[in-house]
Amino acid sequence: NVLGFLGGINWAILVAWVCKQNMNASPPFLLKIFFQTFPRWRWSSYTPVQLSPAVKNPPKGVFPLTIWDPAVNPRDRAHIMPILTPCYPCMNSSYNVGKSQLRRLREELFNGDQIMNQIIEGKMEWADLLKGNDLFTQHTYYIQVSISSTNAKDHRLWFGFCESRLRILIAGLESHEHGSLAYPFARFFTRKEMYPAAASDSNDIDTKKSLAKIVTSFYIALRFEENIRSVDLKSCMEEYTYMVNNFEGRKMGMDLNIKHVLQEDLPNYVFEDNEDVDLEKLVEAERSVNEDSKREQQSLISRNPESQSNDFANQSLQSLASPMKKAKISSSMF
Repeated sequence: NVLGFLGGINWAILVAWVCKQNMNASPPFLLKIFFQTFPRWRWSSYTPVQLSPAVKNPPKGVFPLTIWDPAVNPRDRAHIMPILTPCYPCMNSSYNVGKSQLRRLREELFNGDQIMNQIIEGKMEWADLLKGNDLFTQHTYYIQVSISSTNAKDHRLWFGFCESRLRILIAGLESHEHGSLAYPFARFFTRKEMYPAAASDSNDIDTKKSLAKIVTSFYIALRFEENIRSVDLKSCMEEYTYMVNNFEGRKMGMDLNIKHVLQEDLPNYVFEDNEDVDLEKLVEAERSVNEDSKREQQSLISRNPESQSNDFANQSLQSLASPMKKAKISSSMF
């Protein structure tokens, strides 16, 4: 739900609402009602999904806290898919949802409703309800955001920051000025890639060597109004790239690239059901390797104290020789 989609608590409240309204219904019927109800819900700050009336006064012994109230708080009025928590203080658990995400959610819920109707009529089976999404066959134009780092520990930090700001990019691509609608895909594709080692990477001039980097890619499908013939979306991405380029925790090797991709040029991995690289396992593996390397280095230093100062000088020269790249928009023209 960092991307503005629903998380576990959001779905749990929606399911609980259906169960509470239909306490004697069977599970299949509850599922049917679920898919009938929420794609047709008049989502706005005035029609939240809530399991019970909001409690405005705190229970005895509880410090007063701000509750979700669109009549009082202008920010709450801007929420477009409010799903309220049932306990004090009442909060909107889905405040991250934007227009693009709501449109995608409603489309998928409508699709679920149609599949349920087909199941009831005996034309489809329950397994059809669980099939994967076909976003990559439905659209012609895509934005590819690739976040990369040279080690797992840095990648976890860098990816976390870039991911937390992606909603800004999605909102920027939803542009009335350019006649564009954004359809984000709620999955990241993480993999290892090889790239040529520069002299500063390998401490020599042998550019035939290759180094590994961890890359995580995210995709946003785009649709345009019929009268749109050409559009440059660079201005829609500038706020996002500005925030990324000013991240204080950024280190050498942390890069980001944004480009447009046609459907015919999409990489094969978006159509495959393969498991992504487990970032946490990579972090643990790197930590183990680094600890072994430190022990070996300490052993060498104890035998040759002069090597410590030489290593520090080499590291300083290496960092000066490798200027940090800015986040890059390699292509934005459709």
